[in-house]
Amino acid sequence: MEPYLLGVGLYLATGLVSLLVGERAKSGLVLAGALSATLLLVVAAIRVMAGESARLSIAWGYPIGTATFVLDPLSALFVVVIAVGGLVSLVYAGGYLRSYLGSGRTIGSHWFFLVLLIVSMLLVVVIRHAILFLIAWELMSLSSFFLVLFENEKREVQRAALNYLITMHVGLFFLIAAFVLLSLKAGSFDIDQFGRAMGGGAPEGVPLFLLLFVGFGIKAGFIPLHSWLPLAHPAAPSHVSGLMSGVMIKMGIYGILRFILLFGALPAEVGYAVLAVSLLSAVLGVIYAIAQHDLKTLLAYHSVENIGIIGIGIGFGMLGMAYGNETVALLGFGGALFHVINHSIFKGLLFYGAGSVYLGTHSRVIDRLGGLARRMGITAALFLVGCLAICGLPPFNGFVSEFILYLAMLHGFSLGNTFATVVSVFSVTALALVGSLAVLCFTKVYGVAFLGSPRSAEAENGHESDWRMLLPMGFLALLCLGLGLFPQAVLPAISRAAASLAGWSAGAAGGGTFLREGLASLLSTLRTISTLSLVLLGAVALLAGVRALLLRRREVAKADTWACGYRPVTSRMQYTASSYARPFLELVSPLFKEHGRSADVRALFPLNADSSTHTEEVLDAYVTKPVVNALRATVRRFTWIQSGNLQQYMLYGLLFLLITVVWVLGMAR
Repeated sequence: MEPYLLGVGLYLATGLVSLLVGERAKSGLVLAGALSATLLLVVAAIRVMAGESARLSIAWGYPIGTATFVLDPLSALFVVVIAVGGLVSLVYAGGYLRSYLGSGRTIGSHWFFLVLLIVSMLLVVVIRHAILFLIAWELMSLSSFFLVLFENEKREVQRAALNYLITMHVGLFFLIAAFVLLSLKAGSFDIDQFGRAMGGGAPEGVPLFLLLFVGFGIKAGFIPLHSWLPLAHPAAPSHVSGLMSGVMIKMGIYGILRFILLFGALPAEVGYAVLAVSLLSAVLGVIYAIAQHDLKTLLAYHSVENIGIIGIGIGFGMLGMAYGNETVALLGFGGALFHVINHSIFKGLLFYGAGSVYLGTHSRVIDRLGGLARRMGITAALFLVGCLAICGLPPFNGFVSEFILYLAMLHGFSLGNTFATVVSVFSVTALALVGSLAVLCFTKVYGVAFLGSPRSAEAENGHESDWRMLLPMGFLALLCLGLGLFPQAVLPAISRAAASLAGWSAGAAGGGTFLREGLASLLSTLRTISTLSLVLLGAVALLAGVRALLLRRREVAKADTWACGYRPVTSRMQYTASSYARPFLELVSPLFKEHGRSADVRALFPLNADSSTHTEEVLDAYVTKPVVNALRATVRRFTWIQSGNLQQYMLYGLLFLLITVVWVLGMAR
């Protein structure tokens, strides 16, 4: 445990020292400290994955008592995600923030809050004391709030940050309620004692787990608990968006998995409920993404989609535990954990790509981009890798984790329950639909933003980003390909964590034997996939080589695109993001409230004509906004209380004292 705590301490010391040095020195200092800390953290995690134990208890005074820190296989997996994701974000930030140097904006505290966010996440996954866990959880929310508020002069950023802060504290309320009830039941603030108190199928287990699921689900971004996510991610700088989407929202997933591990097998109805919320999040997340015009908002909705995909694995893992089916449990939890890793990689890559586009063009509106593949060739190539990975296409990593989830759902047919079989069929269909819609969405994004002709002066003047931004993007792209080609490299660690969730250990008599046999079978299947993926890459490389050889001695002519007799060809003749997605969106129009405007065209050959549309979620339009507006109207009725009049405030104090005296006298009688 010592290397782990040393790594966390080094991270924290680096953040504190960064407040004392000059603006231009902060980047190098933070990166040096972060690299050293990451090495310590990853080494500690690998040791635990290899079978070592890491536990530390510290005796503190009242009200804490004894605080325990534990690094187990589940925590170790998330530590690697946090450490690697945090380091990549910091490297990218070094290039991204250069554009703000000399602009009059102070970025010193920004580095500190970046480090504090990483430190708080590292503490969340090892703390086993309820009070300290909630403190670390709150630090995570507050530090990320200040990171979202970076460009605080923009009104939309202020609204997004305030929405995020309020939503996180709503989630915190649910967690506090659940922790208070659990501590009363267990007679302790020790989280491990919570599990012992809830063992044996305690009747309070289901409502308490649902309280926890809402609290952690708000952080994760499950629908309908996701309202903060499509606002906060676009408002934050791209290195913050990548860290929040790729890593921070996974802390919600960690919390759910941690209490599944503690509570053990819950009734099948709870698994079905988790699965239903997850399927809804996956399907609606990708549908809402297709309707977006802002590149980062689109990626934010895809985070909702992928959290839903992870939740599908969790749901099937819980069903496997409820029905005593080891195969479904192992594949469900294993696929979910693998997708946690994969999503942290390709979503970080996509958000960093969006940041590169923004700095290169000063626009995130997809319809104002176009032709960027010629002006930002490296960004375009790396963004394409992220698009292929998030669509679950081979030979990239997204395909492997979704393949394991498909195996879990197909094995769901063997649960011996007609309803479970129907749910499995529906889940397979839903995940296939999500994959096809993701392809639709990212062909829209890549085709409109990177291909074709520039659609605006911003795109025409686009330029490639700093190498310090391209380097971490290239690293993530290599991970997308590496884990897609060789998933067996990380599968043993994932399997050990998945087995712990199901209550097994590698040395257990029954579970251990199944784990070894199931792991060997899955490894064999994945090796076959790796071989086929390598053959696919070889075939593509061969075709590219043959093409280059055939064209080597031939002059390739270039000409304008033929446009059915119209000339000259302009960017206005290209598909827009809206027109590309319009046929599909019309099929799902009940899920949106559409706002639009269009010019009143009367002449036969009008000189000016334009139209624009904006879609809004049905839930926001007809539920969230009316409730918020009603609350605002109610609060406005009491604004007279804050009049600014000193005499009136003194009267408030006098009335309070008078009421207090009357109450004390009444109690004395």
